[in-house]
Amino acid sequence: MLTKKECKKVISYHSYDQVNIHDYAYRQGIHKKRIDYNVAVVPRDEETQWFFDKVHERLLPDYPNSRVNEMDIFYNFEYYPGMKFTRHIDKRRDCSWHVVVGGILNEDFEGGRLLLYDPDSEEATKAGDIYVMPAEQEHEVTEVTSGIRYSFVFFISKKWLGIPKTIL
Repeated sequence: MLTKKECKKVISYHSYDQVNIHDYAYRQGIHKKRIDYNVAVVPRDEETQWFFDKVHERLLPDYPNSRVNEMDIFYNFEYYPGMKFTRHIDKRRDCSWHVVVGGILNEDFEGGRLLLYDPDSEEATKAGDIYVMPAEQEHEVTEVTSGIRYSFVFFISKKWLGIPKTIL
């Protein structure tokens, strides 16, 4: 769980290297009707290390060998009215991702619900909530209808969780 002050601090990192995902996704063959949000790639540095440490601590009970506090980046997302990310599975974008850790950073918006499927649920309903879900989990972010929705995401591989490779 993040405090309101911590949420505001993470939102402030949105100024790092920001792009509209549509510009990138279009080159990958993904069209705006499916995906539309602004994303900032936030590096681990002296200013942001506390946040990497916080997510690392959240994961330690389930992943005692985690090294998430040593990862290079996380992503900050910004959704304006009309923006969304339709139903998808993150692992299909990068097969090395094992879990996704994220959270909502504000509440002064409408729409923008994080819906999970099979089993059906809603995650991160309050600012500061941190969720952990398998990268194979089908989910979507519904269209934001008013305000600006801020959130963060870490895409984490087994390597960063301290899970040894297995031979099939």
